[in-house]
Amino acid sequence: MVEGLKHLVHELTKWGDDQIDMFQQNDFWLERELVQLYKLYFDISDKGVEGAHFEGLPHIHYGNIRINLAYNFSTFGYYPVVNTAHMGNLSAGYDTADALDQLADIIAELKVVDWLNQQGREMDGLRYFTYAFETRIRARLIPLLNYLQEQVLPLATAV
Repeated sequence: MVEGLKHLVHELTKWGDDQIDMFQQNDFWLERELVQLYKLYFDISDKGVEGAHFEGLPHIHYGNIRINLAYNFSTFGYYPVVNTAHMGNLSAGYDTADALDQLADIIAELKVVDWLNQQGREMDGLRYFTYAFETRIRARLIPLLNYLQEQVLPLATAV
């Protein structure tokens, strides 16, 4: 479980750490890794990993992550999302989300997990991952996966 999380965190954070030249399949690999992240959350939460209080966490430099993501996913843009604050009303409100910002937020959280693992605090890494997934990552992950799917459909129908 810990090794699986370490591997997946490494695979996802590389998109924010470096400018990666691949053969136009970055979106495919990213979507695959994000789906694996969602599955890993369920695997970990099934094991009953409880939350904890976290002190001394590092400050993650968001700007560098976003710059590398803009290079690696140059076609990413804005997309509409339902504003859940309006869900009590009959007419739902819509906001706009930025795919690069959403992905950068996810990667920033995973970099904290990576830091905890590097400090030899693997159980804290699992706990932080569970906490971050439930409080922030999932809210960004689901709309981002929908956005990626919408980006793939026009390409698939054009073939």
